[in-house]
Amino acid sequence: MKRSARGRIAWYLQAEGYAPAKTPPEIVHRLQSAVREALKAPKVVEFLDAAAFYPVGSTPEEFREFVAAETERYAQMIREAKIPMQN
Repeated sequence: MKRSARGRIAWYLQAEGYAPAKTPPEIVHRLQSAVREALKAPKVVEFLDAAAFYPVGSTPEEFREFVAAETERYAQMIREAKIPMQN
């Protein structure tokens, strides 16, 4: 994932996969490993590079940490800007 920042907002394209909440960890890791290997395939690398996409292929734990950090970062911006909740 390539990030370019303007001020405090980072713009990036993100694609992720999710599994049901009680999916066994070994299945999650097996799926993640398959995706990581696919992202290393020469044709995939060439295609993504030509489109200026730089995949990360993080582990489920790294992705969980990333989502938590991004959620808090945007929540803080919303609090500071005093943006009200909408129904």
